[in-house]
Amino acid sequence: MEESIKFAKGKKFAKYIAKEQIEEINTVLADRINKDYAGKKVLFIVVMKGAMFFASDLLRKITIDCEIDFLIAKSYFNEMVANENVKISNMQYSLENRDVVIIEDLIDTGGTMKKLFDTLQKQNPASLEAVVFLTKPDNIRHSLPLKYVGIEVPNLFVIGYGFDYAEIGRNLPDIYMLAND
Repeated sequence: MEESIKFAKGKKFAKYIAKEQIEEINTVLADRINKDYAGKKVLFIVVMKGAMFFASDLLRKITIDCEIDFLIAKSYFNEMVANENVKISNMQYSLENRDVVIIEDLIDTGGTMKKLFDTLQKQNPASLEAVVFLTKPDNIRHSLPLKYVGIEVPNLFVIGYGFDYAEIGRNLPDIYMLAND
């Protein structure tokens, strides 16, 4: 039987991606990054809040030398709809001549990631890539150089594993999709 959950706001969600599949995706992504950056020291920039679970799991599988920084990039200014007005916080480290990998949980329209690439590229990193757990290719409105993508999904609203509905559900170990009830 399909597991589902219901939130106080009346939305029902059905399990979509189990934590075991999430673990497999993270292993594949980490293996690729470890191979591509062997012998280099990488600065990983974690986009908060959503990517915190993905980053934590992924970074425990990273075996290369690395540093970690955080930023906040917010594009959801209502509960379920992304917009192109992205706000980015300041980071601690300089990116000058550094190999930089952005860790992001989701690419929906691509507006946030485009803004991140444009903003961070101005700091002259040696290289700038992104590792993204989940993308929605049908929604992406910007050309993005996404080298590391965990999984592509249709235009679904998801919660769990860092994804939220009005800040609720981030802590769920599996990913759930909005049910059509």
